[in-house]
Amino acid sequence: MRRSDINKRANPWRRLKRRVIYENDWMTVVEDKVERPDRSLGVYSVVRVRPSVAVVVFTGEAQTCLVGQWRYPLGRYSWEIPAGAISFRERPLAAAKRELREEAGLIARTWIRLGTIDNSNSIAEDQTTIFLAGDTVQTEMKTDPREPVISKWLPFAEAGELVMRDEITDAVSVAGILRAQAFLARSGRLS
Repeated sequence: MRRSDINKRANPWRRLKRRVIYENDWMTVVEDKVERPDRSLGVYSVVRVRPSVAVVVFTGEAQTCLVGQWRYPLGRYSWEIPAGAISFRERPLAAAKRELREEAGLIARTWIRLGTIDNSNSIAEDQTTIFLAGDTVQTEMKTDPREPVISKWLPFAEAGELVMRDEITDAVSVAGILRAQAFLARSGRLS
């Protein structure tokens, strides 16, 4: 069944009331009183996160760039593809260009949209648009001092191996690297 056919189905859930539980610049937690598909009443809590972008870098030498930072909720360091929130009224591509420059100090001349993913769609309204960036040039990093990151280059194939060995576990990075691998393999750019 095609996604467009699925989207035409009637929503079996009915929201009766919504209240905001918590809100900051990045997210809102809402609690909905709902009528479930079986017509029973209940509560559904939803985390609403600003839309975001993520960038997989692929050079002519089959290299990619990852960024690393300490992830407070996990209590550990994480290697990821450059990513971040879309600012108010900013287009996804403009946000991707900004994030790539801020986090990796790179400017890319070629951009391909690899699609959008829903992160944790059972509890969150949180979408990320993933891009593949190529033909990059190094420039000054403009990192946010509240989020210190470092970048590193590695062979693109190695990034895929890190995903498969659970060394890259960030869902957006996993999806981005695997989507980029599929796209590059189909286009004949990966051997």
